[in-house]
Amino acid sequence: MEISFTNFMGRGPLTNFPVLVKLTTNNTAGYNGFLDTTNGWDLRFWDNEELTGTELSYEIERWSLPEQTQDPTNVSGCVLWLDSSDIDGNFDGATGDPGIGADVTNWVDKSGSGNYAAPLSTEPTVATNSTIGKHVVRWGWNPPKIDFGTPITANGSTVFLVYNNDPAYGVNKQLIVGASDNFYTSDAGGYRCFSGGNVAIAPHNSSVASENWSVHTIQITSGNYKFWYNGDLKGTDTDADSFDPFTQLGSAFANVAEVLIYNRELTDEEHKKVGMYLAEKYSLDTDYDAGGDSYVWVQVPEFTNNVSIWASWGNSRHNFKRDYTTDGSVWSDFSAVYHLSEESGTRTDSTEFQNDADEYGTPQYVDGSAGKIHGSLYLDSSGDYLQSGMTEGIPKTNEARSIFLWHNSSGGNGSALSIGEKASNERWSIYMDGNQNHRIVAESHDDGTWRGGFSDNTWGFLGVTWDGSNATYYLNGADVGTWETTEFNTKSNYPVCIGKNAHPDTDDYRTGYYDEIRISSLPRGSNWVWASWMNQGDNHDNFQQYGSVEFGTHIDAVDDSDYFDFIYTVDMEDSDREEDFDDWAVTPAFNFLMGNSTTATNNGWFAEDVFVATSNSPGMTLADSLPNMLAFDDTVGGSQPFLVSTNYSYGIGTVYFSQNAIQDNSIPIQFKIETSTNLSTWIIQAELTEEEVQYWMKFIISMII
Repeated sequence: MEISFTNFMGRGPLTNFPVLVKLTTNNTAGYNGFLDTTNGWDLRFWDNEELTGTELSYEIERWSLPEQTQDPTNVSGCVLWLDSSDIDGNFDGATGDPGIGADVTNWVDKSGSGNYAAPLSTEPTVATNSTIGKHVVRWGWNPPKIDFGTPITANGSTVFLVYNNDPAYGVNKQLIVGASDNFYTSDAGGYRCFSGGNVAIAPHNSSVASENWSVHTIQITSGNYKFWYNGDLKGTDTDADSFDPFTQLGSAFANVAEVLIYNRELTDEEHKKVGMYLAEKYSLDTDYDAGGDSYVWVQVPEFTNNVSIWASWGNSRHNFKRDYTTDGSVWSDFSAVYHLSEESGTRTDSTEFQNDADEYGTPQYVDGSAGKIHGSLYLDSSGDYLQSGMTEGIPKTNEARSIFLWHNSSGGNGSALSIGEKASNERWSIYMDGNQNHRIVAESHDDGTWRGGFSDNTWGFLGVTWDGSNATYYLNGADVGTWETTEFNTKSNYPVCIGKNAHPDTDDYRTGYYDEIRISSLPRGSNWVWASWMNQGDNHDNFQQYGSVEFGTHIDAVDDSDYFDFIYTVDMEDSDREEDFDDWAVTPAFNFLMGNSTTATNNGWFAEDVFVATSNSPGMTLADSLPNMLAFDDTVGGSQPFLVSTNYSYGIGTVYFSQNAIQDNSIPIQFKIETSTNLSTWIIQAELTEEEVQYWMKFIISMII
């Protein structure tokens, strides 16, 4: 698949420019169905259509395949499931599909709990809703409520509600769950959660039209509850009223499509599965991420006008992880790069310097629409910030530098990013005040101030470059001012603070969302800054175009001549063993010999004591007694395959398997054999031993390379 960058109109090439590539089910025609791995290891990038030569380095920030939705009852604890789209029962004495305005006389509980819902009088009615193409249950003004068959304990429950409201009526009670109106949602000033008539959770956004179909989720635990709107957490209440058991369902001028109640607090993953089911069923735009969107950073050695790169995947011979995906190769000209895609704990620096940042306070990871590029970090002024005490590669003293980040400000004063020696005259920072003044603060001097352009509650791409004499401030890809200064004289040992001033006696926190923070010792030019903003921001799809996926092409081209690999699974059938595989008392060992069939001098089994003790690299060493022989001695844990890599003519070794490496009576063994010799056939012999019981096999792999 070709990825072209036709809208870069910069002057001259950008060297080692990292581009964001989004692989989604939209722009790659279902790429996920043709991968050879579930982790993206078979993905490759090239600088030519023939897919030859040097591979382009890439780093996967997020690898996600589409998740399958599940029936709500597959999540345990479902005690009520009312689905208006397939009501079966009597409607005014008639059977079959109800007509518009037919009375609901029986609403079947699909959870299996027997909580059949029955009305108190003639309302509600069943109507056909053209927006979602399904039947809905509709109430008028101040109607009677439906009784549940059995009261449901509210405390410790999770409730999902799918409905919309008639906007012509500014009523408070859109959908009521409980007894005596002890809990309901409302659109008065924005969707809210109420308890006993008191506002428990503030409105999330009054501009959201109540006539829009949406999923509301409420979770109640020990008197505390949370409220989600379309999968986005909008508020919590830690001092909520006590709740009576749920006994009724009612509404006022609302159309109800589905109600689900679980008798326990669902985990985040379970919540997501139910939300995905509802979002897909009713074609709703929600934050319930169904997966399928992957984000990959690819380094383009020479980024020019109309440059293209090519992506390939699905080749089984590429089913192994390249070193360049994790060793910082993509970020060869950077001192620190923070994607902030970790949900908690240490935030990883993707460069070779590994200047990881620790969190302080309670930073919040944010995914979905609130994030910028696969998740972001929210820091507030209560003491949230990140700090990296490591200084490897960070520009020091008067060295040139470039600092860029995405920021969505919540207002107020504060430093978005600061580097310093924790003394007022030995640090510098990017600072913003409540009036949207942008300042570069160096050695306590508030200079380089520019106003305007950066609005609160909006993502902006901001940063500064300094070449030793001039500091240039950028906002959303544009140069907004230059400050002539030589005062960026920071010390050689200092921390990097994100969301806070590095000075120890100054709080100076900057509240808001953060993403994609980058520090470099190179002063980037305006073309680099503009291209980064276009590639990463809302103009991504205009900046680059994704070509069509070609299936079954370039197979020979991507079959490199310098290596081949294969995976073989050892199947342990019941007839081949003398005791149960899962009950082995000791760790089994897998012994193997590999060599070229035309030159191998020993086709017998090698005892374990033949192996040479490892002394050079972990798990392997060259055996002095056998020329061109590589000996292995390693332990495999989990379900990942053991990978052997050698450019020698022979190999011999033992793999020790921990118990959790054995799954479904099979052991995955993966060899990658690298050689410059033209070999047509390799013979690999192997045996699996446990005490005095031996299992063995012999297999021949023939490959033309």
